[in-house]
Amino acid sequence: NDCNLFTIWVRVRGPEIMAGSAQAVEAANEESCYWKFNFELQVEGRYGVDAKGLIWNGGVEHTDKMKCEFEKGKLPIEILDEYPLHA
Repeated sequence: NDCNLFTIWVRVRGPEIMAGSAQAVEAANEESCYWKFNFELQVEGRYGVDAKGLIWNGGVEHTDKMKCEFEKGKLPIEILDEYPLHA
């Protein structure tokens, strides 16, 4: 399955704050999955957890620069030469 292509951001908030990407874990039946975010609390208190789906297949590698076409006279430079696309 493609669960590892979905990036989920997780934040733990409370007396301590931690954040990072959850890791996809394939379930035993290999048809579904879940995500985990490991953290170790050092300070006692009330905590909340936020999770947000960010992007699908965000780690895809690009082998060639993607170019944008501009109308004549609108933008005379190729922006993506200076600021490459990281899809």
